[in-house]
Amino acid sequence: MIKVTKRGRFALLAALVLISIMATGCYGQASMQNPGWTALTASDGVVYAALSTGQVTALSSQEGGAEIWLYPAAGTQKSPVGCGLPLSPKDDSGESPLDAVYGLPVLSDGQLVLASYDHHLYAFDRETGDRTLTYPATESALVDGPVIGGVTVDADVAYFGCSDHKVYALDLTSSDLVWDAPFETGDWVWGTPSVDDARVYIGSMDHSVYALDRADGTLVWSRDMGASVLGGVTLAEGKLFVGTIDRHLYALDADSGEQVWQSEQYEGWLWGTPLEVDGRVFFGSLDGMVHAVDATDGSTIWSQAVDGAVRAGVVAYNDAVLAATDSGKVYVIGMEAGDSEEALAADGQILSSPAVDGGTVYVGTAEGKVYALDLSRRGDPTLWVYPPDKK
Repeated sequence: MIKVTKRGRFALLAALVLISIMATGCYGQASMQNPGWTALTASDGVVYAALSTGQVTALSSQEGGAEIWLYPAAGTQKSPVGCGLPLSPKDDSGESPLDAVYGLPVLSDGQLVLASYDHHLYAFDRETGDRTLTYPATESALVDGPVIGGVTVDADVAYFGCSDHKVYALDLTSSDLVWDAPFETGDWVWGTPSVDDARVYIGSMDHSVYALDRADGTLVWSRDMGASVLGGVTLAEGKLFVGTIDRHLYALDADSGEQVWQSEQYEGWLWGTPLEVDGRVFFGSLDGMVHAVDATDGSTIWSQAVDGAVRAGVVAYNDAVLAATDSGKVYVIGMEAGDSEEALAADGQILSSPAVDGGTVYVGTAEGKVYALDLSRRGDPTLWVYPPDKK
């Protein structure tokens, strides 16, 4: 198994930064803001997107992607789109664009919740786009590092990990931390946690997966995976499914942390959060492959090649999974046999997971575009693109 030394950690960081730079076509400078990946979610015909411009928006799918709201107002985005160049002046309300958002936004109790590279967690009113929460509210931050992963919200509590090595639980109603202190791991935490009624499960680059008591954040168990865990862990049917940079997928018993099985070794790192459906686990790898394994014993059912690295998790779509790649392609891959069809070649790299709502599929590119797709249409499945091309 792969052990990452201190020198190796810096090499790992350099590699991941290079992936981001190459994916956006930008070459940053020390004083520049980081480009995001256009991460999105969708519900009831509305798409909520954290754009690579640093803006957050809600779009009406029924109205061809028309803006419902935009935060902050037009004219304050990073420029040019998708590159980490200095921000434009604040708008009239004094608001500036966010720094990069890499984790998927979450809908919870009338709010859109997301975390940013600028060390903060944000919440916005779903209907108006008004910012309802910024945590921490002052610069004397408890959160002392960029937040790379996504947020998991349950019962109005937001759980997230951070590059300051810590795991947080924040009450979204009171804006207070739930635990007396964040739980501290031995290294960066970049993945999205999973939760159940009793525990919070999360991986770290210190090679471990942790189960924490949901009430007070104390350690229940930890498991040394032998290699860094970059992405989120998936909880399903009493098991945790975990991918690492040693190119294996693992299943752990959620109650004890004991290893249930280890998959074969694949050719690329496993970064995106795995997906479990009906006794099978689906996931992508950075070598341009999508895999399906048996959730019982980890045996490979099929592996399908795609054009480009699969950075994010795949999502379920009818009896298929959708995989997006850094070459801008979206693939529909049958769950049963792994048969694959290219559905879209977007104008830009796709680094976040697609979203599915009411049969419509949405993807965002590192260049700040959102595509709405009807995959039942042959030829061109594109319903609309935001922002629309200027004529």
